[in-house]
Amino acid sequence: MNGMLTLRRRTGRHICPYAFVRIFFQIFPPPLERSGESGYNKLISSKLPDRIRKSERGTTVLYLMQMSDFHFGGAGYSEREEEEILKKMAEKALNSIPAGAPLALCLCGDFIDSKGLLPQQTMEAKKRYVRAQNVLRESVVIPLSKKHPLRIGMCVGNHDITHIDAMKSFAATLTAGSPAPFPVEKLNSSYAIHFDSDNLDLVFVNSCADGDYVRGSINYVALEDTLKGLDRNSSKYLFLHHTIMSMDSGDSSSIYNTPELIRLLERYSIRAVFHGHIHGQYMLPVGERRCHLLGVGAVLSRNHADVNSQFHLLCSRNGYLVEGRSFQYHSDLARNPNGAAFSTQDLFPAELQNCFFGESFSEAYRELCGAVTARKKLYQVQLHVVSSFEAFDRDVSQNFGEKIELHTDDQAYSYYQLAQLWEQPKVDGDKLYFNHGMFFSTEQYPNGIDYVKQELRKKPTSSRAILSTVCSREISETTPDSFLPSLLSIQFGFDSNMRTLYITMNLRAWEISRFAKINICEILYFARDIRQSFPSVEKIDVVINAFRAQIKKNFGCFLKATLDKEKTQLKLSGYFSTFRQASQGCDETQTGYLSFLKKDVNQVLTLVREKHMRSETVIELTGLDRLKCAVLAAIEELNEQNPYLPQLKSIAAELSELLAAMQKLKDIRAEHSEPTSDMDSAEGQIDALFQSITKRLETILQE
Repeated sequence: MNGMLTLRRRTGRHICPYAFVRIFFQIFPPPLERSGESGYNKLISSKLPDRIRKSERGTTVLYLMQMSDFHFGGAGYSEREEEEILKKMAEKALNSIPAGAPLALCLCGDFIDSKGLLPQQTMEAKKRYVRAQNVLRESVVIPLSKKHPLRIGMCVGNHDITHIDAMKSFAATLTAGSPAPFPVEKLNSSYAIHFDSDNLDLVFVNSCADGDYVRGSINYVALEDTLKGLDRNSSKYLFLHHTIMSMDSGDSSSIYNTPELIRLLERYSIRAVFHGHIHGQYMLPVGERRCHLLGVGAVLSRNHADVNSQFHLLCSRNGYLVEGRSFQYHSDLARNPNGAAFSTQDLFPAELQNCFFGESFSEAYRELCGAVTARKKLYQVQLHVVSSFEAFDRDVSQNFGEKIELHTDDQAYSYYQLAQLWEQPKVDGDKLYFNHGMFFSTEQYPNGIDYVKQELRKKPTSSRAILSTVCSREISETTPDSFLPSLLSIQFGFDSNMRTLYITMNLRAWEISRFAKINICEILYFARDIRQSFPSVEKIDVVINAFRAQIKKNFGCFLKATLDKEKTQLKLSGYFSTFRQASQGCDETQTGYLSFLKKDVNQVLTLVREKHMRSETVIELTGLDRLKCAVLAAIEELNEQNPYLPQLKSIAAELSELLAAMQKLKDIRAEHSEPTSDMDSAEGQIDALFQSITKRLETILQE
């Protein structure tokens, strides 16, 4: 029966007290690969594909190998079989991750089998730990450490706690030579292994507190002391032996006082909990922040002939679990020369971490940014914030509204200023290509917020106060050159006492690095105005839903580049007039002439640099086309001896190439909403041409 796998799947339970903690229980066995999924999201195969490796550049990647329940001395395998299984597991891990990638070997307890061993039978316990140490070191630790920077973490299992001194000696010997000394003295309590590269803490917990080997228990005071000592903003994974809840009616071995653990998971934003003990693999999300529990089956199961030897391999990117796979070893298939020793099943932590809850936007937004940075893009995203109105106003003002990250050559904008621009009834065509307020404006209510307040006065507790930007007809008739807002609607309402203001914003796509800050400030803009009319508001409950969220580098938020402003385009010919003066008898060596020329070239250089730094969904070509015309006009009037003629001709040629490349990118984007190789190629060409034009203008300044 070794060739048959029994996974412990349970029917779903949903426990949802509305107050502080909600527990979501769900099993997720479907396959990871789906049509339309990008290569980045496909999981570890026999070798990570090159496209995944390339996507990791610029991010911090850590692999975690989760193993548990070795039961040396009682697993029912021969010593040769034990060694073979562990060697093949190490080989599978080595073949599944890129060479040189940092690796954490996370061992979740029950290294020996102590059933029937009395506490005073220390010699037999030591013998089993020596066996465990020798096999693990030779078969797993040494092979892994030859190819990867390796850190080892472990926690105590119920079979270990009865002989904890022997367990400590085992831990010290197994981790000898590690980059940092192993905290053997903290095995009875809890400790953390820190990774500076991505500010990640792996927290290992003794779930057999006070020597209890019958049921799981945790010293929560000691655990919280450990968590308090860590960086508040670090990512955190928790490792223990026991599961946190009973898996079936006959299971009494989970930890008790589970609500206290869930409270700590919530308070310290634990992203995942890894454990063993149940000799079966499963995964479920817990709590408002949807922390994930990942149980792994036994490496060497005892009295479970229908459960195969297992281990998990997961990838953590920037402190977020983004992919993972469970490997099951079939000893009968391994004996067949043509057999596949391992079967695999995908794990899905990345699919379930798209709800971000907090008491402040800065807290929830930080979590959202980390997740999007790690996984490139997220679908079905929800950001949910509940707080007092004063705390909300203060948090958004200080952490978003006052920040200045966008500017033109003549003005810098805070995000609250941009939010006000986006909500004006008429778009300022000199600053933005379009805005949201223009869609909310009606003849009766030119300003959308006035309509909202009127609706709330008539029916304060209904859900009818809604602002919408587009309808289906407008979407279907949209052309590639049209401006279609990502913001679809904003809805407003009160509770029965009119003390809580509810706001829900829905978006079809969400740019996180910059435009999300504008959207958050738009919510503040509306909320402030509503509260002035309804002073009873004490609390605010905001939900932002987005079909897709991603980060777009240097996103310009549709703030019009100075080069694209009509008044700037009228000046372009004048900027090149000084070049013509040399052809009209002016001595280019004259100080005044050179001063004017460098001033004008510097103006053009500023315009080109600013345009280069803009990254827009809708590409505007008019300004660059006018610039090319101005350069060509100057070239026509220059004589062949003019020293600037070669550079100007090159600039004109590269502007033509740039316009063609941008038009190509515009056409590609009209047909594809997801990145393609053609899109990447066009963007790379555009970037290179902008850099070349910039360098040529700088060369003219230096001559």
